[in-house]
Amino acid sequence: MPVRKINLIHPVKNAFALQTAKAFQRQGILNKLFTTYFYSNTFFLKVLNKIYPSVYQKINNELKRRDWQIDAKYIISHPWIEYKRILLLKTGWNKKIGRTADELNTAMYDTFDKIVARDDWGKVDAIYAYEDCALRSFERAKEAGITCFYDLPIVHYKTAKEILEKEVELYPAFKSCLATVNEPAWKIIKKLKELELADLIFVPSNFVKQSILDIGVPVEKIKVNVFGAPIEYFKPMEKTDTTFRAIFVGGIGPRKGVHYIIQAWKELHLPDAELLLVGKDLFPEGWLAENIKGTKIKFVPSVPHHQLNSYYASADVFVFPSLAEGLALVQLEAMACGLPIISTPNAGAEDIIENGENGFLIPIRDTEALKEKIKFLYANPDKRFAMSKAARRSAEMFTWKRYQDFILDSINSYAPKVK
Repeated sequence: MPVRKINLIHPVKNAFALQTAKAFQRQGILNKLFTTYFYSNTFFLKVLNKIYPSVYQKINNELKRRDWQIDAKYIISHPWIEYKRILLLKTGWNKKIGRTADELNTAMYDTFDKIVARDDWGKVDAIYAYEDCALRSFERAKEAGITCFYDLPIVHYKTAKEILEKEVELYPAFKSCLATVNEPAWKIIKKLKELELADLIFVPSNFVKQSILDIGVPVEKIKVNVFGAPIEYFKPMEKTDTTFRAIFVGGIGPRKGVHYIIQAWKELHLPDAELLLVGKDLFPEGWLAENIKGTKIKFVPSVPHHQLNSYYASADVFVFPSLAEGLALVQLEAMACGLPIISTPNAGAEDIIENGENGFLIPIRDTEALKEKIKFLYANPDKRFAMSKAARRSAEMFTWKRYQDFILDSINSYAPKVK
């Protein structure tokens, strides 16, 4: 018997949770979606639009980032949990009370987990929950004979900790901005319990799969479901200049390996070439500015997501030598825009890159390999053009429809074990 009704649990809207919600609604099995706050064009916003259109536009654009794009009747929200976190961060009060952004995020996830476990679930035979906000709901589900589907979107903590502790040894100044090294003990225990209680675990890459195989999770519990590429609204565009440009998009910090990109670029000395770093500066204060001063490296602070296509279009190659990921979605965005990718297995790139066809795989921390691949693309425009076409074709294979169908097929084939 297939799953009849399922609850989805995630505190904030992101691309993969949104697609899961859409899949469940499309199949007619979504019972409730538990989240914090979600976008709704309320009466207040409509009035604000008439009185102060410019203010409305700014607020509306921010709130629309939480548009779940499903019927509001399914959504159970606990907005105050997230409002509190955002207020502390936006006002800077978190610094006055000695709380980092990571600590506030951890507290928000844990509070959300506790509250959802006490909510009215309705009549369901399965729940689908994500890392760090699943434990109490899984414990309740097990008592009621409800199946637990778990989504682990990033490499397991143990693997990440080993990698990032090594990075701290190499760069002690980065310890403060490598949060995984500083996780509290209770949170680690919680992650392990969630995995133990899960009946089926979805991961976005074989890198994540291996990280939980390494801690003893049975292979039959794991399903690899590669994220989708946003091919409908990220597309190749004509480049408007002749400058060779490498681009990185994402959190600009040591976990993403950005310091290796900077080192490689400064050593290459390529004529008529530029490195573009787009995203939030996550390095220790002052490090980035000091290390790109006087170079052909341009830093662009975070930009609205809908504007990223033009930045990708200005580039010739996407560089992403991350140390610890699940499967970074920006890689699929870049491929959708027709950019060859230079990335690492630790970024989940083995699942989307055909080496030498649509991009290159390099080891983590390998500045020489990074230089070699950038220089190759710089010196071979014909090959770069062919790889650009191949990147777009690859993106068109990894659709969100395929992602949705995989989830539905997997949970329905597991259904005979539902009590």
